[in-house]
Amino acid sequence: MPSLDVVIPAYGDASRLQRLLERLNKEAGAAGTALDVIVSDDGSPERLAEGIRRDAYPHLSIRVVRGPNGGPGAARNRGIAESSADWIAFLDADTVPEAGWLVTLQKLVDGSDGVDAYEGSVGVPAEGATPFSHATQIENDVAHGGANITYRRKALDVIGGFSEDFYDLRRRMHFREDIDLYFRALDAGLRVVPAHELVALHPPLDASLWTPLLLARRYYFDVLLDKRHAERFRELNLARRVGPISLRAGRHGAAMGHVASAGLLLGGLACRNGVAVSAGAVGFVGSWIANAVAISWGKSVRSVDAPALALASIGVPWAYAWHYYRGVVRFRHRPKLR
Repeated sequence: MPSLDVVIPAYGDASRLQRLLERLNKEAGAAGTALDVIVSDDGSPERLAEGIRRDAYPHLSIRVVRGPNGGPGAARNRGIAESSADWIAFLDADTVPEAGWLVTLQKLVDGSDGVDAYEGSVGVPAEGATPFSHATQIENDVAHGGANITYRRKALDVIGGFSEDFYDLRRRMHFREDIDLYFRALDAGLRVVPAHELVALHPPLDASLWTPLLLARRYYFDVLLDKRHAERFRELNLARRVGPISLRAGRHGAAMGHVASAGLLLGGLACRNGVAVSAGAVGFVGSWIANAVAISWGKSVRSVDAPALALASIGVPWAYAWHYYRGVVRFRHRPKLR
């Protein structure tokens, strides 16, 4: 039977991590096995090792490795370096595998002839997330996230693990390191298989008015991803579209249209040009609505959220535009979004 380790990159307090460890302990108990778990503490202000009661998880063998804050890619790489197992499963600290996850995974790796990696899916609990509570939903045939994936150790050695370039230490911001891994796996000729039966949930994080603005900043890393994998990134975007327009291009157009319309409106007012004012006002309102749709896409919008959503739909385009073009300057590349 192939050996298996679970690697969990983690930062912050241990409360969400404990929820995941409790679930893994139940999974291991139900599977009648001991499960090796490596928690990779990404330079948390308080050491996570001190907040983990190992005696509370009798079916888990927990090791904690710690290093300087470098983002999920660096944390996962530390976990890889600590592991000697044949297979390594990656779960994010704020996810919760569904019942039967471990038994399903063991069956997959036991019959894994010719497979180098399995991509599970990540869903959001039935109560859903609002536009102001971050929750990741990953459909593994189009999204390719890193919150529920399992790689053969030899495959990770071939592609060199996760890139640590998709992290901004100053802003503690990361994005796209998981899709970059998937693209590099394909480039290396590895076989990455969707595993729809391997499911984890990502309960929504605490809601905040700032959440949409913080998330908008992450598109800074799309520039780097496109620079390294332009054709694959375009194919990924075109897999998620409404009619001929990809959702990614639609988000970009809504944000940049809003900024341009605001400039036209202010310029028209300054020059007392009625045509420019009218055109800018129409564009401003239209893009305002488009940004509200983009922010709330796939989320549960309650009537009480409407004022905050209206306000966020004005601020988000500016955060997006600033960080996107900061990426264009930083990485000396301008993507062709479709």
